[in-house]
Amino acid sequence: MDVGESVVAVREVAEETRIRWRSRAWSVSTPIPRHVMVYHDGEVRQEFSVCFHARPLTDQLHMDGKATKAAKWIEISRIDIRL
Repeated sequence: MDVGESVVAVREVAEETRIRWRSRAWSVSTPIPRHVMVYHDGEVRQEFSVCFHARPLTDQLHMDGKATKAAKWIEISRIDIRL
């Protein structure tokens, strides 16, 4: 996300994987206030998690080599979901 930008996951996923998708539902975990990362170039980030239930409109994965160094499709049955 860019500074001041709301959650725009469609754009972000497209930038980093070239996957176009349609979200059905999503949730965001708020960041931990003290979890702030300062990089050597002076960039400051505070990360958070976003969980999507979505349907891909494309199936070809692409890794940009920067933000996305690995990506793969897995069967939903292989995901261990414990509530």
